[in-house]
Amino acid sequence: MDYIGKEWQGKPAAFIGYGSTNGSRSISQIRQVTSSLGLVDPNAVIEIRDIYKRNKDEKFEANEFEVKGLAALVAKLQKYNIV
Repeated sequence: MDYIGKEWQGKPAAFIGYGSTNGSRSISQIRQVTSSLGLVDPNAVIEIRDIYKRNKDEKFEANEFEVKGLAALVAKLQKYNIV
C-alpha cells in the first residue's frame, strides 16, 4: 500500500469485511492505515455476518441487508465521481 500512497491521497475508500467479528476488527485496522496514507473515509462499510454458516456449500448469496448496504456503499463512492 505504501508503494502507491501518493496516488491514493484524497481518494475515497470503501471497506467490506467478514469473519468471526464480521470483519469489524480488520476494517478498523485498515482504516488507520488508509487514513495515514491520506485516503478519504466516507464511512462506506459492509460487514458480512455469518459467512461461515451461509457459505457451507460454497455458494454465497447476499441477503437483503447486504444488498442494500452495497447500494449505499456505491452511492457514497459515486459522490466522489470514481464509480
